[in-house]
Amino acid sequence: MEKKSIALKFNGVILAIGVIPMLLASIIIGVVLFNFMETKIREGIESDLLIASDQVVEYFKYDLITNGTVNYDEYSDHKYIESLQDEGIELTLFEDNYRLITSLKKDDGTYNEKTQGQPQIYVSVKEGNIHIQDNVKICGVKYYVCYRPIYDANGDFWGMAFAGENMEKVNSAIMSARINAVIVILVLTIVLGAIVWFVGTKLSKALMVVMDGINTLALGKLNADFDCKSGISEIQNLAACGQTLQIQLLNSVGGAMSTAAELGVAVENVDNLSGNSSDGAQKISEAVNELAATAQTMAETVQEANLTVADMGDAIDRITVNVEEMNKTSEISMDANRTAIEYMDKLEQASEKTSLTVDVIGEKIAECSDAAEKIKKATVAISEIASQTNLLSLNASIEAARAGEAGRGFAVVAGEIQALSEQSNNSAGEIQKVVNEILAKVDECVQKANEMTEVINEQTQFLQETKVKINDMSTAGQDLADGAIAINNEATNLNKLKETVLGAITDLSAISEENAASSQEVNSTVDYIASAVESTKDESSAMRQLAIELENKMKFFDI
Repeated sequence: MEKKSIALKFNGVILAIGVIPMLLASIIIGVVLFNFMETKIREGIESDLLIASDQVVEYFKYDLITNGTVNYDEYSDHKYIESLQDEGIELTLFEDNYRLITSLKKDDGTYNEKTQGQPQIYVSVKEGNIHIQDNVKICGVKYYVCYRPIYDANGDFWGMAFAGENMEKVNSAIMSARINAVIVILVLTIVLGAIVWFVGTKLSKALMVVMDGINTLALGKLNADFDCKSGISEIQNLAACGQTLQIQLLNSVGGAMSTAAELGVAVENVDNLSGNSSDGAQKISEAVNELAATAQTMAETVQEANLTVADMGDAIDRITVNVEEMNKTSEISMDANRTAIEYMDKLEQASEKTSLTVDVIGEKIAECSDAAEKIKKATVAISEIASQTNLLSLNASIEAARAGEAGRGFAVVAGEIQALSEQSNNSAGEIQKVVNEILAKVDECVQKANEMTEVINEQTQFLQETKVKINDMSTAGQDLADGAIAINNEATNLNKLKETVLGAITDLSAISEENAASSQEVNSTVDYIASAVESTKDESSAMRQLAIELENKMKFFDI
């Protein structure tokens, strides 16, 4: 039992080609994007903490240089040290390893002052290092922290400046970024899948019309419908080729049916003539037997023989005409073979289209890579602008907090921040433009992949149809050629027999007085004629059988 191969649905193949690579790419991009976004968020937080801790140093540097210490009472209102809490940043000024003034509070609501920092951090900072670390627990809460050393006027280590941000807020920002990225990837995948499915359905419907038409032709019904509407030129060409094949089959099969009918009539005529010739041969035999008895009977027999030979000559002429008609049928078969060769040429053209399509896909993928590089550059630009904006914002906040009402003079700083914000918006617009460009290139890649699949299907269909038509036309042409040869041979034999009979009749007329002596020779001649006529009748029956078979084969087609 032959095992059937598993064939995939056209829509499934198109959906797999469009969505699976996109899904894999989305997963890879998602992992990279998650890590990138987390890194950028952490870098942004560290940058904010570095700036905030640096501002603490700058804010208290004047007191240290002037007085050699910081007076707690002067800053006991905690106005400055709490100035960045709205932005989620806590500040602390350490004297040596003790918190002199801080915005952090204990569980009872009092400030966490006159307490020590963590020893390992203190040792690192005292050595002159800027210590940045996440998940540092202070008052039971985990913080993302930054410690930097503070030196007095003599350059000696005096204490530390602390800036920290709640880890819960940091983790929330990272998780929010991940969720947004996942949502975007899922939405893009679903939209792409819907588009691919819609396009595949449209193409599948057009291909089904063409396939139904070809199946109709294969069942012998030549009234197939190839009217399909498609925006794909290859599908339109495939439908046009199906219509051309339908017209060629109509012409070829119609001509073959007509020829088969005419051949049947001609064979029937030959059969009738063979029967008449057999009857005439019988009469000649009887006349020869009576020749010994009477010359008058011989004369009448000679006259009948002349008439019979004339009938045989007419029959031979009709056979010759039928042979010519069979030759025409053979020429029609050759035309069908030439049509099949044209289909093979179309297959070669389809192969060239496949090669060109693959090249175009390669070019589009390269363009997608260039667009991705542009996204990277635009992202770097936005990151730099964001850092500058944060720095200016912090400066403005610190100066405003210190200056009080006089802080209105920082309008210039605010204007600069506005300009940087606009630049950030422009960079974001550039990113959006590049992303759109990537999507356009990806769509083109998908379209080219579809064209490649359609061209391959077109090649396969042409090959199958061409093989069938070449085999059918070759078989029919061979049958017609064999029949024509057989008829031609029998016509040649009949011509020879006619000449023999005419010679015999002439001899009978010339030597009628020697009738008795030559009767044996005439009997031999008549026996030869009867044998030849019988052979002609047998060949005629064979030709009739061939004509019936040809007619039965033509009945397969429904015009």
